[in-house]
Amino acid sequence: MEEIDDLTRKKIREWQGRRSEIKSLMQSNPDRTMELSHILDLMDEEHAAILSGSTERRAEDNDQQSAILHALNIKHSLRIIPAKCDLQLYIAASSPEDLRKLLEIAVYELQGRIDAEGAVAGEHRNYPGSMSGTLGNYHFELDIEGESGDE
Repeated sequence: MEEIDDLTRKKIREWQGRRSEIKSLMQSNPDRTMELSHILDLMDEEHAAILSGSTERRAEDNDQQSAILHALNIKHSLRIIPAKCDLQLYIAASSPEDLRKLLEIAVYELQGRIDAEGAVAGEHRNYPGSMSGTLGNYHFELDIEGESGDE
């Protein structure tokens, strides 16, 4: 068996800490179980990539990502939200594959928050989110202004 280098050990420790945080969130927020389960699934892929040292982009992953984004666009294009939306997103990653995974996690988290709380016409809503870990980090802020909001 190969010996694990210090950088890989550090990444695994960070990964374990984030995984524990998500499991704690699952216990304290049973209504978010599906959302958090999806994040845990993505983290399993991250763990495998850490152990294999893989940073190369796979065509199969790209196809899966495109299919997911296409399905999400179709699902959300059917929803009519009479609101003005402003999304600010910042992602920092060390590789294109890590960037893709972080983008997927950020989009999934953002959609979960919108679906859980709903967008109400005439009401101002703010949806912040962030994550930091071995893949890199992201931060987003979505502002939704209802029809009666100032333009």
